[in-house]
Amino acid sequence: MVQMPPIERLPETITEGQRITAELRFLGVLPGWHHTLTTERLGELEIASREHGGPVREWNHRITFQETSPGSCRYTDSVEIHAGLATPTVVLFAHLIYRDRQWRWRALARVLAAESNV
Repeated sequence: MVQMPPIERLPETITEGQRITAELRFLGVLPGWHHTLTTERLGELEIASREHGGPVREWNHRITFQETSPGSCRYTDSVEIHAGLATPTVVLFAHLIYRDRQWRWRALARVLAAESNV
């Protein structure tokens, strides 16, 4: 749905406080705007970033991980969005992006599980 190629080459390792700017492309071809992500926390059980760009004044994203059993975990995305009058549209768009990502994660998990049983 959205591609975000970085404006500059990404470093080998991403660290806390690092700022990365990417160009949004919708459906891979429609140009969007520059989106900036600043890593806030990169912990073992939490990843957090502060982001902004285009009509989005704030897109604060937090991912948490919770072990559910040895070798598996549950992850949760929390997103705080402020985009003025565009907020409802951006929230709907975020919902679609994360649903799509969840579907792809589950498909990948099925493939990896099948490979590990071979």
